[in-house]
Amino acid sequence: MQKSFSMNNIRIIDRYLLYRYLIPFGYCMAAFLLVMLIYDFSINLEDFIDGKVRLDIILEYFIYSLPMKIVEVIPMASLLSVLFSISNLKRHNEILALQASGVSLSRLMIPYLAFGLFLSFFVLAVNETLVP
Repeated sequence: MQKSFSMNNIRIIDRYLLYRYLIPFGYCMAAFLLVMLIYDFSINLEDFIDGKVRLDIILEYFIYSLPMKIVEVIPMASLLSVLFSISNLKRHNEILALQASGVSLSRLMIPYLAFGLFLSFFVLAVNETLVP
């Protein structure tokens, strides 16, 4: 008697795939944001020193510029984390095990595509409300 996947098992797979995606996504977001903030600080450092700007004003500048930087970083972080998570699944033969269980490759990509669609709408909303 062959046991087939139920909807509950598919949800477990989706959660597992998203979990394996979100950890590298968080690291990539943090790393890219840090690089962007350091780059912006190094470019504006001379202006800050010449204008004798206080530290609280500098921090406020970076807090207000953070939504724009997040919007710029999300596509890079998303692409890198998808590549990392899929290659990690491939390295540990988890894709092969899921295919042997009857899950197709197109079904495996649904959580990534759904989260990518969510990120697209998130970036659109941030661009329309916070960035201007």
